[in-house]
Amino acid sequence: MSIHEQASATKKQVLFNIPLQMIDVAISGPICQLTLTRPACLNAFNQQMRQELVDVLTLINEDQQIKTVVLLAQGNCFSAGADLSELANECDNLEAQLLEEYAPIFHSIRRSDKIFIAGVNGVAAGIGAALAMSCDLLVMADDARLYPAFMLLGLVPDGGTSWQFVKRLGYRKALEVCLEAKAIDANDCLGFGLTNKVVELEQLQPAVNAWATKLAQGPLPAQRHLKQLLQKVDQMTFKDAFVAEAQLQQQCFTSRDFNEGLRAFFEKRQPNFSGK
Repeated sequence: MSIHEQASATKKQVLFNIPLQMIDVAISGPICQLTLTRPACLNAFNQQMRQELVDVLTLINEDQQIKTVVLLAQGNCFSAGADLSELANECDNLEAQLLEEYAPIFHSIRRSDKIFIAGVNGVAAGIGAALAMSCDLLVMADDARLYPAFMLLGLVPDGGTSWQFVKRLGYRKALEVCLEAKAIDANDCLGFGLTNKVVELEQLQPAVNAWATKLAQGPLPAQRHLKQLLQKVDQMTFKDAFVAEAQLQQQCFTSRDFNEGLRAFFEKRQPNFSGK
């Protein structure tokens, strides 16, 4: 039974015998919405939340009916990052926790053939900011901030934050932001290329859902190949990029969606893509 069928079969948040307490899953057609539901703790990540995300993302990536995934959070804070009480009292090896419990979440998003869109309200701090930035697309409320607060705890950035910042801010600005643990407001994030859009708070969820709906109507094979290509192209030479584009283009060329797009062009109508 797919996650689609599981979500339709029960009103409780139980998927494949996985009781969900830290996240909510809602599926509407080809769109899956994940919501962090630990607002009393500012949606800080504890072991249970990490495991629930791993389990749900595995099911999402196995479900071919889902095309786009939306990530939101309850309350006034997207995520305060790691649960510091757990970190202080229950963690003996932070390296192992990052590699064994967090990394599968981030890799599931980056390797997925779905498009992930994060909608950030309030503060996204620490690895919570890293999670938002790991999504393919990011929309921030106008009052939202990304807060790399690691230095305040005597820690370095994690969750791929250093990689994200250096790619978008450059070495010097990334160093400054991380050394001084500066919160970056939504408009600055837009200027730096850390977010795609900034909207008013009350428009955050409608804007994210509208974007997800639009993308879910697009040509899935081309979207999947584009995500794969753009994640690798900056490591390629121009020649290698040209070859990779040609190879992926051939796969798109043989898809039903290309045939539909071509017919729609000549018939002067909007295409009705099937995702095949």
